[in-house]
Amino acid sequence: MKTNICFRILITFIVSHTCFVQFASAQTICDSVFMKEYSTSGNLQPATIKNLSTKEILIAGRGTITPTGPSQSMLVKLSQSGSILWSILIGGNNDDQFNGIVELSDGSYIVYGTTKSFGYQQGKILLTHISTNGNILWSRQLGDSPTSNDRIKAMIQYSDGDIVGTFNSNDSTIQSDPIVFKMRIDGTIRWATKFDNMGEESFTTIAFESNKIYVGGFYTDVKRKCVLSTLNSIDGAIISSQNLYHSDSTFNQELTNLEIFNNKISYGIWLRKVVNSFAINKMLLLQSDLAGNKTFQTIMENGEDSGSIYLKRTPDQGFYILRNVYLPEVIKLNGYNTIEWAT
Repeated sequence: MKTNICFRILITFIVSHTCFVQFASAQTICDSVFMKEYSTSGNLQPATIKNLSTKEILIAGRGTITPTGPSQSMLVKLSQSGSILWSILIGGNNDDQFNGIVELSDGSYIVYGTTKSFGYQQGKILLTHISTNGNILWSRQLGDSPTSNDRIKAMIQYSDGDIVGTFNSNDSTIQSDPIVFKMRIDGTIRWATKFDNMGEESFTTIAFESNKIYVGGFYTDVKRKCVLSTLNSIDGAIISSQNLYHSDSTFNQELTNLEIFNNKISYGIWLRKVVNSFAINKMLLLQSDLAGNKTFQTIMENGEDSGSIYLKRTPDQGFYILRNVYLPEVIKLNGYNTIEWAT
């Protein structure tokens, strides 16, 4: 079911090049592009936001028509100035939600999330293909078995136009197994490959190069450890799997922020443990060539009781790093492991 909505959310956008740091007073100043509030009679919860190649904005999440109604998957498109171009709710009589957006090369979108409305109370993956003007092209459920709790973790468009993704069967349990799939643009599955290491496992990040698909995440051996697997893009056959980990085995570890750029693979090893009720987070940043030879490594501390760290490669083989040390911080680290600026 598709329903048009109005909604109530406070959205603020800033232009990055107008931000600068006053080091003497340790303050950051940014010029806002717009700040707007959107309202409805129901409840709304944005889960993700995406800046499109057209400079427009997509917001996905969940919402209700009335204060007590079941949540439906929400998608809203805004202009560059924040005006609502269109907004829809998609779902049934139980709770549904969008969690991610992929902009496709033809200008349309694949939006993904979870639905409990169409036969599976434990929740199945909801994939919806939507045109640039908000029309539903197709919508389908995806999952492993009727009784498993399935959650999608990552999705990208492959070079041939197909969609490549990874989801967890029996998500957030000790039986969690990742499944990597390749799907035509019409929603037809080409192949799916399941991984089972007899413990809790998950692939949460994905990239590709040539005819190879790379997926990364964790497997469980007393504690979580990193894994990076390579698949053949034609049939999903496993080419290789590498177990990667930091030497300090007291941390739970997960491979994250996998990216292939300028013929180099980069990723982070997220290290996390709880000591005396405080969460300690670190990120080991690594780069290697396509043959697996390491070319860069550094550690980024995040202090105690703080959130995780996010990475994005830069053209000079460095990183943009977003971390939350009581207040959010952005760091520019170059390829020589030197901090150029922070804000």
